[in-house]
Amino acid sequence: AFGTAHRAHASTARIAEFAPRVAAGLLMEKEVTYLGLALDPDLVILGGSKVSDKLPIINNLLERMRPGKSIRIAGAMAYTFLRAQGKPVGNSLVEHDLIHTATEILDRAAQKGIRILLPVDHTIADDLDNPTQISVVSADDGIPGGMMGTDIGPQTIEQLRQNIRDAKTIFWNGNVGASDKRPEFAKGDTAVAQGMAEATEHGATTIVGGGDTPIAVANAGFKGKLSHESTGGGASTEFIETQGDLPGSSSLKGNTDTVGRRVRRAYYRFLYYAIWREYRVFYEPPQKVAINGAGQTAKPALIELLKDPEVQVVAVNGVRFKGDADEHGRVIDDLERTSE
Repeated sequence: AFGTAHRAHASTARIAEFAPRVAAGLLMEKEVTYLGLALDPDLVILGGSKVSDKLPIINNLLERMRPGKSIRIAGAMAYTFLRAQGKPVGNSLVEHDLIHTATEILDRAAQKGIRILLPVDHTIADDLDNPTQISVVSADDGIPGGMMGTDIGPQTIEQLRQNIRDAKTIFWNGNVGASDKRPEFAKGDTAVAQGMAEATEHGATTIVGGGDTPIAVANAGFKGKLSHESTGGGASTEFIETQGDLPGSSSLKGNTDTVGRRVRRAYYRFLYYAIWREYRVFYEPPQKVAINGAGQTAKPALIELLKDPEVQVVAVNGVRFKGDADEHGRVIDDLERTSE
């Protein structure tokens, strides 16, 4: 499972050192493929409570992202950056020991031509759990004493929507508001989820990572409408921090030319073994494949085998065929039709 790929445990990494062949599922391939795109996106949306939690991600993105790309910082972590700019933030969460670091990040991004975008207005309240006052203020006016930022404001939401519309690859990690506290503070997360869902419909690649962010997407009603919603909280975050060098995925290296091919081939080896146990499929590269007893359950796997250019299926359920492209196509069509 990708969710544990960032842990160097015996069951996720070390065991691969003792096996002549290693295996991983298609979920791992999907995670690695999409999160690989998140290493150099057009737009990054970073939220959450603390700058300290996102420092490794920010530093790595600043190394990899090209000039002209954007990082939109929101959530409670934005107030440390706003405080670094000298703007009043009231009782909002600020990591005072990282104010200087925030200034350095802003300067470094400007030197590299990467835009760091901060909220221009805020939804504020006197309390997160039981507010008696809720209002909107501009970032320039600042948040007054006794009040705290709880969500991005309407102007920032509209700017963020436009940022999303202008981007082709978007990565979102961390809630932009305290949507887990009250629905009044969920407007930002809902707007981001909706904007990314709409962008997906128009051909953009939209990726969500981090434990709470997919929950925000689901709560907003857009689960399954983005290109990829990572199943790994800490794993997806650490993937970005380490440029994809996770113990669970690194243990697969050396088997094929690329990570995608490595994972797919490893998956097929596992799949062939599993089907051999259940359906008497006999396979050992580079020998040809004959499949017997393949019923309804095995059809999706059989279709994948027939589509694989590196596998030659010579017989299915006792029926031999040459395995040329036209014949494979007819067999695949028949299988897909009967699988519906």
